[in-house]
Amino acid sequence: MAMKNLLGTGVFNWKGNSIKIRSELGALDALFQATGKDPLTLLQTATSQMEMAELFFHLQYDTAYTREEIYAGLFARLDDFLSEEFQMKLAKCLADCIGTELVEKLEPAEDTQKK
Repeated sequence: MAMKNLLGTGVFNWKGNSIKIRSELGALDALFQATGKDPLTLLQTATSQMEMAELFFHLQYDTAYTREEIYAGLFARLDDFLSEEFQMKLAKCLADCIGTELVEKLEPAEDTQKK
């Protein structure tokens, strides 16, 4: 019996550019070899444009974009990268890739205990 594929695929679209990423074992290993960082930790903690370009380069699925193409097409414009819309789309893509639920409310719940 063949194993079922449970890998999630994240799709990121921004201003006419699109890329799919997937957390396949070989791609995660290549990301580790390139960065020396645990790939799943990097997926959850990457914050810079360069880290994102490197991450997307190694995890891309069904494409063969260069690092430069990924950086220029998705991450080079700081004003885009810092926008709330961009960050929400990026968070959803990464969550889909690693199979986690996207937290809708990013702020912690208010403390309702009386002091």
